[in-house]
Amino acid sequence: MAVDTQPRPGSGRAAKAGLIAVLLFAFLLLALLVFWAVTGGLAVFAGGLSTVADRVASGAEQAHDTLSIGGGDVLAPNAFIRVQDQYVLLPTDLPTAYYRPEGETGRVSNREYIGAAGELQGKQYVSATGRVDGWETRLKRTTSNEIAPAGWFSTIDVFETNDGASQALSPEWFWAYTDPERAPTEWLKDGCDLGQECLMWVNDRFDPATSLTTLSYHVAFRFHNVVVWVKGHGLDVDITADDVLDAARAVLVRLAEQPLVSE
Repeated sequence: MAVDTQPRPGSGRAAKAGLIAVLLFAFLLLALLVFWAVTGGLAVFAGGLSTVADRVASGAEQAHDTLSIGGGDVLAPNAFIRVQDQYVLLPTDLPTAYYRPEGETGRVSNREYIGAAGELQGKQYVSATGRVDGWETRLKRTTSNEIAPAGWFSTIDVFETNDGASQALSPEWFWAYTDPERAPTEWLKDGCDLGQECLMWVNDRFDPATSLTTLSYHVAFRFHNVVVWVKGHGLDVDITADDVLDAARAVLVRLAEQPLVSE
């Protein structure tokens, strides 16, 4: 029997139409897959950006809390006062040789502070600021022929809270504001950027007998719940404001290594 090998009329067009339909379906499916992948990837990318933004915002908020006057992190008062003697100015903080005169360094408890300030004023201060304890030290230059400050005085006061330490530096309580006999000759601002709050000033004294001027530069700063005061003094040719700023900064660098706890 002979087999008809000729295509039937219309069969080629149907095959082509079927092939086109299959290809169109495959194309649409591929397009859907690509669209899903792209939109899904964008969502993941957007989610990643959102996570990063959240982390940055969280870090900024934590930094703000840490630097704020009230709340935030503190040096644990009861633990820190056991090592506070290491966070006044030390001879190793200075480029020139100094020594501690015997008997001119030591703890300043609240009882001793009140005794020195006067009972009424001292008790009001301790109550208002939440002072816990403190330390003071004096340093003297080892040799007299150095061009460097003749001596230094440094204190640290520890408070229960950041707010208490801030109160201690306020015009209401800080002695540079309240004691007319120790009022600054001039308040200085340039470079006073230590800690969360910083005060800087100078006192000068002219001796008409010798025509020499003695300068005392002071830096007081708050690092969380502690207040550090550093004073350098000497002839005007031997001391600069930067000498005292650098000394105070050396104390701050060591303080910044101390662990903090939540207030």
